Amino acid sequence: ELAKHFDHVEAFDFSENFIAAAKRLQSGEEMKFSVPIEGDITEEVSVVHEPGVDSAVMKRVNFFRGDACALSDYADSKEFGTFDGVIMANLLCRLPDPVACLNAMPKIVNEGGHFTIMRKNIINI
Repeated sequence: ELAKHFDHVEAFDFSENFIAAAKRLQSGEEMKFSVPIEGDITEEVSVVHEPGVDSAVMKRVNFFRGDACALSDYADSKEFGTFDGVIMANLLCRLPDPVACLNAMPKIVNEGGHFTIMRKNIINI
């Protein structure tokens, strides 16, 4: 979705499996998986792209395995660069050192850029 609005998107996750799945979708591979409904009951679902996400948009995304706690190290390298927008989704609560991640933001977010932290609320009943 971000690649619809930005020329280039760097997307990373610590999980190699998540990155592999993202790259498979990016290449046009169809993905299906089972979602647990109740007990042994599951439902098969297919992963689809949002409207307007075509191959040209998908090519603007570089998926790679990365460590959000090492963002400062990435920022110090010439290859990573800086960004007009950074989104962290369901991330900080999962990091062993969230402060290291947050301390890197001034190094990677351009002046006047946007930094958004998203958190999904999970309610256990």
